[in-house]
Amino acid sequence: MYIYLDIFIVINFILNGIILYLTAYLNNIPCNFYRLIIANIFSVLYLIIGLVFNNQLFFHPLIKFIISLGLIFILFGKKKVRNFLMLVGTFYFISFLLGGAIFGYLFMLDYQPIGWLASKNQFYLSFTQLVCGVSIGIIIILFIFRSIAVARKEKNSFQKITVVYQNKSISVMTLIDTGNRLYTMQGHYPVILIEKNVLLPLFPKSVIDFLNNNSSLEWISRLEQNLDDVWCKRLFFVPYKSLGGKHILLAFHPDAIMIGDNLTAISKVAIGIHEEAFSEFGQYQGLLHPDIK
Repeated sequence: MYIYLDIFIVINFILNGIILYLTAYLNNIPCNFYRLIIANIFSVLYLIIGLVFNNQLFFHPLIKFIISLGLIFILFGKKKVRNFLMLVGTFYFISFLLGGAIFGYLFMLDYQPIGWLASKNQFYLSFTQLVCGVSIGIIIILFIFRSIAVARKEKNSFQKITVVYQNKSISVMTLIDTGNRLYTMQGHYPVILIEKNVLLPLFPKSVIDFLNNNSSLEWISRLEQNLDDVWCKRLFFVPYKSLGGKHILLAFHPDAIMIGDNLTAISKVAIGIHEEAFSEFGQYQGLLHPDIK
């Protein structure tokens, strides 16, 4: 089998650079250009020495693993053990996925490299095939990590809260809404928006009937109906603007709310009653004010 050393060096240099750069990019770590070059040179020297001496020890899995640790250390320097292992895991994930993408692309072309390797100990790969395979691999890697990042961001944006009112309590999954800037005029309390149907178990029957039998546009104008006195004394009228113009939101003052597993009660807050569901699939039932922590 013939190996053109110059082409071999260039290809490995480029591929190693791509893998190391993606490792840094996907972990949100700035990639130092000079460290990247040094790590690439270190990797290429290891491969050249292994080929020149033709010693299988150089390509033992343990030696390869040690070399990969060296590459990560050269590029990123000293890190905490957990962070370092995360970088190593990302490095191998990218390496395996890029290799799989190249073989997958070849199989799509009805090319059979496994058979060649088994029968003749040779594997022919054109530059075009390499570029296409690597490009597909990079697209897949970025798509996977972007999907994971979006899912993680959404998960971190949700917060479970407990609302307490008149010796009753409910648990509500809320979405932290950074665009929520609603405050009550009296007391300047931040306003949490929660779906009406979720809040109903907290209220007496007269309030439940009132909210169900009237639309949200009629709630304020029909407050003269025979309602619970305690509830009425806790009401706030919160003005706000939307695409449809200026409106007034009906809100009430709960006894307290609690965030997540934190048992510390927060009393300086208002709950805005929202008639419609926020989420089509029910992932959350309220919008949490960003100032409430």
